[in-house]
Formats: sequence, structure tokens, C-alpha cells
Amino acid sequence: MNSDILDLLQKRRTVRRFTTQEVPEEKIAALIEAAFYAPTYLNRRPWHFLIVRDKEVQARLGAILGVRPYVQEASAIIALLGDGGLSSGWQLDLSAAGENILIAATAMGLGSAWVGNPHGPAWDITEAKLREALGIPAHIGILGLIAVGYPAQMPEPHSKEERWDKARVHYGRFSQLKMK
Repeated sequence: MNSDILDLLQKRRTVRRFTTQEVPEEKIAALIEAAFYAPTYLNRRPWHFLIVRDKEVQARLGAILGVRPYVQEASAIIALLGDGGLSSGWQLDLSAAGENILIAATAMGLGSAWVGNPHGPAWDITEAKLREALGIPAHIGILGLIAVGYPAQMPEPHSKEERWDKARVHYGRFSQLKMK
């Protein structure tokens, strides 16, 4: 594998502090283009992406999700939305698309943070508030949001020593190490 790819993956970190510098539209468009290259079950492409740049709306989203101030500070928020009528695997497809956005942001020198957890407590209430704030129709699901901007501070890249866990890699059959 090209070491540049591994280096990029190591550099991809969650950024929760952004500068006030605006990310140009062409970079946002490139992030969305990267999302469209993600794998998708049976090529259904159930995704929709909603870009938010209004600071008042961003403040409302941050309040709904309880993750201030970085949602408000971000240059843009990208909502990851899916049409479950097109694919029962829409959340998987959107997860892959979201990861493409995160990696592409890192490659462009941008910081990013995935926000929201559709499997977390009270997501139904949170999703309803997000749906109302963003005008999302009832048949479109919300997987989460990605905050994007120029990082005020970039965390150090991950290291193999920090992340690699051989106990989680199995060959042939699942095996577990006995815990003492």
C-alpha cells in the first residue's frame, strides 16, 4: 500500500476548534464529490447532503446536539441524510460517504468532526429537532453532521502503537484471548 495513504489516515483526527477563516465553496464541493465516490449497496446511492453555513442555524444545531462551540465555529456543517426507501442499508452507505468526507478534508488541510449518534439515547427526539431546524422531510433519515473548517489546532497523527490491537484481528475463525 502506498505509504501516503496510511499517512493520510493517521493524520485524520477529530478537530473541535476552528479558525474564523471560511472554507471556499470549491473545497466544500470537493468534499461532497468525495462522498459520491463511496461504496453503496446495489449502487442505490440513497444519500443527500445538506450544507449549512448560517451561523444562527449552526448555533441552533449545536444547542440541539449539546456540542458547543465547535458546531458554531465551523465554516460549514454537512448533514448526512439518507432515503431509506431507496436502500435498507442507507446508514452503511452514508457512513462510507461520511468517512470519505473526513479523509478528503484532512487531505485538503481542513479539520473535521463527526457529530451525532443515531444509536444513542434520545436520538428520536434529537432527530426530530434537527429535522425541524433544517427542513428535512420525514422520509429522509439523519445519520449525523460533519463540522468542517480550518483547524485552530491540529491534533498529532495517530500512531500504529496507539491504535493497533492484535487481539482484535482474527484469521479463519473468531478467537478470544482469555482474560485473567
